[in-house]
Amino acid sequence: MNSLADVCRELTWGQLAAWSNKAAVLNGRKLQQKGAVSGLSKTSQGDGLLAWVSEEEPFAVLIEFEEGDLFAQCGCNPIITPCEHAVAVIIDYIVHLKRAQKIPVAERNDPRLYLI
Repeated sequence: MNSLADVCRELTWGQLAAWSNKAAVLNGRKLQQKGAVSGLSKTSQGDGLLAWVSEEEPFAVLIEFEEGDLFAQCGCNPIITPCEHAVAVIIDYIVHLKRAQKIPVAERNDPRLYLI
């Protein structure tokens, strides 16, 4: 079975747009490029990610990978999910993987978990 890292290493822009939508990918890419993603960490309960994405205000984002599928939750309470904040986190994670940067593990009681 593939891990989140395996899936993200092979993820194409088209697959990312199919998971979310084209507008979310374009906006998420802009957010990631301007450094809006911070505090990227792995979840302690499995194959997932937590991060802050700051736009007009900071939003907590949770990405989970279960049974081969990606799921996203965001503090922005999006009408259409996954939102651009979730896409920005996925893109930032891919950048970390390509640069072989370590990603810390979040505490079980990380406050971001209570904001989504």
